[in-house]
Amino acid sequence: MILSMQGQAFVFLMAVVTGFACGFVFDLFRIFRKAIRHGTVLTQIEDVIFWVLAALIVFYAMFTMNDGEVRMFSILGAFLGMVLYFSTISLVIIKVSSKIIEMIKKVLRKFGKSVIMRLRKCKEFFAPIVKNKFVKKLAIKFSHKGEEP
Repeated sequence: MILSMQGQAFVFLMAVVTGFACGFVFDLFRIFRKAIRHGTVLTQIEDVIFWVLAALIVFYAMFTMNDGEVRMFSILGAFLGMVLYFSTISLVIIKVSSKIIEMIKKVLRKFGKSVIMRLRKCKEFFAPIVKNKFVKKLAIKFSHKGEEP
């Protein structure tokens, strides 16, 4: 299919947008890695998943914009889109998401400490009751209630 200059410019700009989208998807993986730390094996699996998603995004974009024709300028446009994304917006997104993740972790830590403190108080309250020999005998007696001697 022969594209006019205007058509080629449109395909190139859409390829740049596709590169931006791939960069954003990669940032989602980076944010997930910051939120939940994990080892190299899971990181490598995530990288494979990212590259499969990126290939699907690029393939879909080229298929819909350019009737499936792979042209060098569209590949360069996608690459340029990723470079532009990582040198501009990505920095802001990673910083903001890191702050949000840290705030959420602080809230969860405070909540967790509060829950643990309350559980300890419950334990302190019930410990003397459980240590009582009479309560132990009752517990043993009722636990064997349905059994034959």
